Amino acid sequence: MSSVVAIGRRHWRPLLVLNGVLLAATVGIALFYPRTWTATAQLILPNTSSNLSASLGPLGNLQQQGLTFSSEINPTGIQSNILMSEDVLRPVWLQDPEREQKFERLEQYSKLFKSKAGDQSTILDFEAKGSSPELARQRAEAVLKSYQQRLNDLRIDDANRRDHFSREEMQRAKDELQKAQLALSQYKQSTGLVDADEQTRGLVTALNALRSTQTLTLAQAEASTQRASSLERAVGMNLQRATAALNLGEDKGLQVLRQRLADVETQLAQARGLYTDKNLRVKSLELQREELMGKIKQQVDGIVPDAANVNTSLGGNNYRDSRIDLILQLIQAQAEGGAQRRQAERLQGRIDSIEAQLRALAPRQSQLRELTRRYEIAEGVYRGLVAQVQQAKVNAFDAYPNVQILDAPAVDSKPSPRGWVVALGGLLAMLSGSVALALWLERRNPLLALRELEGTGLPVLARIPKLKEFAALSAQAEEFRQLASVVSLLPLENRRLMITSSGVGEGKTTVTLGLAKALRELGFRVLVVDADFRQAGLGRRLQVDEQGSQPVALAPSLNFLPARLPDSGMSVGEYIARGQFVRYLDELEQTGGYDYILLDTAPEDLVAETKLIAAAIRNVLFVVRSGVSNRDSVNSSLYTLQRFGSSISLVINGSESVKDAYRYRYERPALQSAADS
Repeated sequence: MSSVVAIGRRHWRPLLVLNGVLLAATVGIALFYPRTWTATAQLILPNTSSNLSASLGPLGNLQQQGLTFSSEINPTGIQSNILMSEDVLRPVWLQDPEREQKFERLEQYSKLFKSKAGDQSTILDFEAKGSSPELARQRAEAVLKSYQQRLNDLRIDDANRRDHFSREEMQRAKDELQKAQLALSQYKQSTGLVDADEQTRGLVTALNALRSTQTLTLAQAEASTQRASSLERAVGMNLQRATAALNLGEDKGLQVLRQRLADVETQLAQARGLYTDKNLRVKSLELQREELMGKIKQQVDGIVPDAANVNTSLGGNNYRDSRIDLILQLIQAQAEGGAQRRQAERLQGRIDSIEAQLRALAPRQSQLRELTRRYEIAEGVYRGLVAQVQQAKVNAFDAYPNVQILDAPAVDSKPSPRGWVVALGGLLAMLSGSVALALWLERRNPLLALRELEGTGLPVLARIPKLKEFAALSAQAEEFRQLASVVSLLPLENRRLMITSSGVGEGKTTVTLGLAKALRELGFRVLVVDADFRQAGLGRRLQVDEQGSQPVALAPSLNFLPARLPDSGMSVGEYIARGQFVRYLDELEQTGGYDYILLDTAPEDLVAETKLIAAAIRNVLFVVRSGVSNRDSVNSSLYTLQRFGSSISLVINGSESVKDAYRYRYERPALQSAADS
């Protein structure tokens, strides 16, 4: 707390000027700053419920919602920007009654209005200021009306642009869709492909069925061939020889029946490859085969009697009948085998044809898929545009919703700025400004802290408490007695001691007088010399105006020599440097018989004469005042004195240390009684 007070005392002039200026500004604002009234209103954005959902085919689904918030998009923030835009404020500014007097530019006028949007709220706060309550309300109502008109204009413009864009884009998308559809249709017609995957699966299925049928037919043909071979071995001859032996080879009717039987067998093999045995086609062919076999048998029976003599050697009629049956079976087996082999050849042809179709289908299938994909994309784009157009027709307020007035403009009865706000602002400004100025000044000229003296290594002879101006001469200061005791024990050269400081106001003159009085009380004869040749401050304080060459008695054994300029006209510096000042002190010491000569000099950091005196006297008592002495000046002075080889001791003036209230006192009666005894 004491350091703060010390800083305030040190810089009281600039602090006083600053606080005076701030106080005047605060009073001026309180008296002359124009009063304004504020009209407030609240707007709300209705949460639209129009949602769009449309399938775009391979492009996915189109989903649009009404009012949504995100970290990038804030609907109320967008509306706040529209509300404070120049297009909204300009019509109000042009009709304002104070435009020509106060608001020549729209930028100035826009500062009267304020809009605040909530982060996750659909409520919008609006403020309008005016020099009167009625004017503030009129401005708020006018801005809200202009805002609604601006929203309507934006909706119309947006609808026109959407319609123009939709019309062009839909026509372009429709043309692309028609082109893709035409190309796909023409390709299907030219290639016969409708569904490539389905057709491929059909061909593969048919191919597998034909291969299975072919395998079965070949197996049946092989079986018929084996049966025919068995019958030939049973008959003992092949079919040609058997028919020739029975005179059947020359019968044309029999040959026709055999040919028809071969054809029926072929058709029956084909039908069994396509249908089951229960199919009417299969059963019909089986009936035809049985009928032909009966006719062949009748034909053979009619022919065989003519050849009875030839066959008599074969074993009679019974043997002939069995041979005829075997020959008929042989004929049937040969017919079935040939028909089945021809059916297998036809199936192979169909298999080759289907395999060729499959080989040719692969590149066509790729082209068909590409054309189909283009068509689906074009269809998805067209569907999306149609969905957006329908959504724009259903809800025209998606982009610029119909903002509603939640609270009508209301004016606060108390104008701003309010008196207590102005006073509080002025107080805070003075407080913060004072602190900032003091810190800035202190940084430029910092005070010395007592703990910093410990780093110098110099002895501290005494700590003098805070005293009034001449308390050292009138009070029984125990601290000065202690200082005098310590000084009396020091081996001072010529018993001379220079008392100085780094700057003014640090108490070196008070310390000089207090030390002189205390030394006199110890029984020493003391001469106090005013060595401040420029200011002569000690002489003015003691009210000694004469500047004679002889000391002036202040008290018994205590004399004072005022500041004396050289008589020869030389400068003070030359007077000291040539040793004349020291010789003059020697003369005074011999004449007056002084035990101690105390020299009160000017501040070491301010004048050059003090450095010369220090080089001559060498015994220096340096006074430092807590909270007043400047750190840089003290360090500079101590460094300079040490360079001159001076013996330096410190005295701390204005110390904050609190001593005990109890003081030791001399008991005069007790001493007197002791002396009498």
